[in-house]
Amino acid sequence: MPNPQPRIILDGAFLSCAPAVVNATGEKVFALDRPTLVDDLAIVWGREDQWTQPDPAVVTFKLWEPYPGTWLTKIVNDTAMRRGVNIVYTEPASAGGQYPGDKSIFQGFTTNVDVVWSVQRTGAGQTAGWMVTIQAADRSATLGQLNWAAGNVLPAETMQNRAVKLRNQGAPAGI
Repeated sequence: MPNPQPRIILDGAFLSCAPAVVNATGEKVFALDRPTLVDDLAIVWGREDQWTQPDPAVVTFKLWEPYPGTWLTKIVNDTAMRRGVNIVYTEPASAGGQYPGDKSIFQGFTTNVDVVWSVQRTGAGQTAGWMVTIQAADRSATLGQLNWAAGNVLPAETMQNRAVKLRNQGAPAGI
């Protein structure tokens, strides 16, 4: 069973998903002096059974960001919400899959960001920074945010063109 390593593209920048290493004394040491994924990421998909109304999928993950960081400034300036989140992995051709290459697992926007002061061990020693917890909802969460009275309209297309577009977008899933 393959266990792909995800790549997180957060606000247009790649986030290091390198695991922390354990030194000789058993202490966790972050591999890099830049934002690094701390724990597993978790995705809660839309619904648990066929009878409930689906909610948007939500991903939650925690990262450590060295001081001064950017997320605290985004929260203070009220610009932390609606930042793009894309989680991808690469399926190697050697895995025997029908469609090797990059696969998108999740696409959405930040909906909640919390920061807490944190000092962590890195390759450069003790480094001050922020423990940042991020939640993001998939793109369907924005549907309820559109102000239709303000003139927002869906693109004009025929049902046939829409069906072909959706079929082509879902083709890599092999369904």
